[in-house]
Amino acid sequence: MSANRDGDSRSWVLATVDEFEGRLTRYAIRLLGDEHSARDVVQHTFLRLCDAVPDEIQNHVGPWLFRVCRNRSLDVLRKNGRVESLGGSESEQLPARESDPAVIAEQQDLGRWVYQLLGELATSQREVIELWLNDFSYQQISQITGRTEGHVRVIAHRGLSRLREHPRTRQLLDDLPPGSTAKPVASARRLSRHSSMCE
Repeated sequence: MSANRDGDSRSWVLATVDEFEGRLTRYAIRLLGDEHSARDVVQHTFLRLCDAVPDEIQNHVGPWLFRVCRNRSLDVLRKNGRVESLGGSESEQLPARESDPAVIAEQQDLGRWVYQLLGELATSQREVIELWLNDFSYQQISQITGRTEGHVRVIAHRGLSRLREHPRTRQLLDDLPPGSTAKPVASARRLSRHSSMCE
């Protein structure tokens, strides 16, 4: 490999790390319930990226990274005898830049509630919705999880319907000020809208 190609490959890897490190870490924490193990898994994922041929995965690098991260997380869970405990602890949500402390508190409350509800879903529903909240399409989630796209859609519909039906979710969504756009709020509203469209 030429020096120029090495430099291009290095730049590509560094740009990919910048783009995906936070999302992969949150995903791994949700799967493993342990930040230290999650960071090890993400490090392993990026080491695999360094060995990959950029031209082979460039068009689907996001799903590829999440699949490697998922598979490594499952290996860790199997090693520790916890395969069924995917998604144990809630990942910490950082507040958005809002001037009103009451709005920040409400958004954090909603974010904690959404992640708590996710923790109550079946493992497959929790995983599919977590990937969907990371802006992956059903086709990409299918590639990451190894399930058919139709099966992913059914799993997502069932999980989203269950989240939408919970009375506390409705109360929190109804109490928020119009136009709130922080990630937990946007995610919860997206969950509610999507589950309505699936009916």
